[in-house]
Amino acid sequence: MGETPATDCPTNYKGAVRITNSVVLNGDGMETWDRGFDAAGK
Repeated sequence: MGETPATDCPTNYKGAVRITNSVVLNGDGMETWDRGFDAAGK
């Protein structure tokens, strides 16, 4: 299990100014969750 730091991944993709990524490896495969946030944190 791992994730990016909450504030250290700036971007300018599709209106997002910050992204995060979480990854979980298990016996069945990999789960990943990418999230983008606008300047207001939404």
